[in-house]
Amino acid sequence: MSVLLVIDHFGSGGAQRQLVALAVGLAKRGHHVECISYHAGYDFFRPALAAAGVAVHVVPKRGRLGANVVAAIRRRLVAGRFRAIVAFMETPSVYAELASAGLPVRVIVSERVDPLGATYTPMLRARALLHRRADAVVANSATSRDIWTELFPGLASRFCVIRNGVDLAHFAPAPAPSSDSPLRLVAVGTVVERKNAHGLAEALAVLRARGLPLPVVTWVGKTEPGQATAAYRARLDRQLAEDGLEQHWVWAGEQRDVRPYIEAAHALIHPSFREGLSNAVCEAFACARPAIAAAVGDTTWMLGGERRGTGFDPLDVPSIADALQRFAALGPDERRARGAAARAFAEKELGFERFVERFEALLVGCATPRPAQEAG
Repeated sequence: MSVLLVIDHFGSGGAQRQLVALAVGLAKRGHHVECISYHAGYDFFRPALAAAGVAVHVVPKRGRLGANVVAAIRRRLVAGRFRAIVAFMETPSVYAELASAGLPVRVIVSERVDPLGATYTPMLRARALLHRRADAVVANSATSRDIWTELFPGLASRFCVIRNGVDLAHFAPAPAPSSDSPLRLVAVGTVVERKNAHGLAEALAVLRARGLPLPVVTWVGKTEPGQATAAYRARLDRQLAEDGLEQHWVWAGEQRDVRPYIEAAHALIHPSFREGLSNAVCEAFACARPAIAAAVGDTTWMLGGERRGTGFDPLDVPSIADALQRFAALGPDERRARGAAARAFAEKELGFERFVERFEALLVGCATPRPAQEAG
């Protein structure tokens, strides 16, 4: 079938990675797939789409509301005679729901992050009303689905869970660094406040105050352009300098392949305040690396108690320090056991083929379009 996929841009982000993986996977299965985005200049994942023969349309957003993007999506739906539209993230989902109104196409949107504060806000209410236009709302975590359907029971029949997929051949088990070496941790994520790098830095200072050895943290991810993100990064650098932690923190920047950085670490550290299902944790697990991670979203389920890592409260700096301390105290056999359990979990729950197959089943199950008068 013909499917149009909508995303904000193709920069290095978790939702972008998953949407591109879906586009490539569907194309390999013989479907006609095109993508449309509205922020130019973010081309991190464009080569993968080009290699798969997936056409990309970029419509630069004009104004705060982006009405021109909605109009462009609608024109492409009609001109391309698409049978389905799939959108990832909040604004792209809104655009897809508006653009498809009255057209005989199936609409699948996605909720990738848990609703902030799980409160019944006017904006959340507006999004819920638009979700009634969708044939399916895909959450990548059971936590997100449960929050949405508790707040809006009328959406329960539309919500389903399809967790992220990871390339298990590329992200494969590799020997960990020697347990005799200093603890090496890798963090993967954009340098924004939601990812809580500042909380991790504060936790390192707590460990130093306790007189404990400090790990070396390598942070892999881009710093977005803009005054706010530049100020946040500058604040982090001052914090690290003031606490004497510069030798224990490496900014690796944006990397096309994060696997070598995961392989060079004993574990992933993931202190994010909000998540649906973290790509970083998925990829670390596939590489047989346990995660020291914030117990938010479905990460708690992934950690399995402490069978595959160690959880903490991201709002509580001593809790982060405690988790780092507990992991550092583990012997080599226990670290290996947790890594092996992480890989086994990835093979069972997070395979790329499983991810694409579940979306394909959802699309094929919706293959007969609704009559136009029923749309919306």
